[in-house]
Amino acid sequence: MLANTLFVSDLDGTLLGPRARLSEHTRDTLNRLIAHGLAFTFATARSVHSTLPLLPGLKRTLPAVYYNGSFIRVADDRLLYARYFSPQQAAAVFTRLRAAEVAPIVYSMVQGCERCTYSRPLSSPEMCAFLDTKRGDVRMYPTAGFEGLQLQDVFYFTCIDSAEKLLPLYEAWKDEFTCYYQKDLYSGDTWLEITPPQTGKAIAVRKLGDMLQCEKIVCFGDGINDLSLFQAADIGVAVGNACTPLKAAATEIAPRNDEDGVVRWILDYLARCGAEAVF
Repeated sequence: MLANTLFVSDLDGTLLGPRARLSEHTRDTLNRLIAHGLAFTFATARSVHSTLPLLPGLKRTLPAVYYNGSFIRVADDRLLYARYFSPQQAAAVFTRLRAAEVAPIVYSMVQGCERCTYSRPLSSPEMCAFLDTKRGDVRMYPTAGFEGLQLQDVFYFTCIDSAEKLLPLYEAWKDEFTCYYQKDLYSGDTWLEITPPQTGKAIAVRKLGDMLQCEKIVCFGDGINDLSLFQAADIGVAVGNACTPLKAAATEIAPRNDEDGVVRWILDYLARCGAEAVF
């Protein structure tokens, strides 16, 4: 039954259109469906801080997945689930990044609040450009050198640098940690993101599905990191602009993100299920 179906969408490149904007049509359609009982939420690599400004006016009634599955937060943003590196794991990642001369942003929890420590003097030009977009972000804590990076209660490392530096690190860590190595959708810069073992959108979405007692999960995505999301899905839907590997793994293909692909697919699915009158 659709009442027991959870719909989960990635954001950037999937639910959001060009320039990371939520279209009025997508927002209004989702709000109408949610008001009539559709169980809809999202799973993103973003934090709450960078997500909510992109979703003005969207009803958030269910918990959502952040940081590629590191966190589940309820609609009032309280933390429901979290995955952290052990102190030994965080120290090992830090040591190797330092040896490779890659300065990361280190994401940690300090007294219940997110803290992002970084060293601009040691950062790549690509990282500095990203840091410029974070001016005014209360989570950001600069430090002069590697020694000042926060290494307690770490849940995420973000590295933005050359492929020559980052690809060997990805190859070294991909079987030990959960890593994402890819080109950024907007800047085209090379990113490496490192999260603890057994962390991912699929694990978090399955946990959320269990919490909500859902019998079926439908997931939407566009990128490599959504391959994990599809592992949790009974139906994996790639938007038309998705990367080739995700399309190959998808159950169905929706229209593009700049064509309101997610809500257009949902409406078509409801019609196929004979539930359009209910929603």
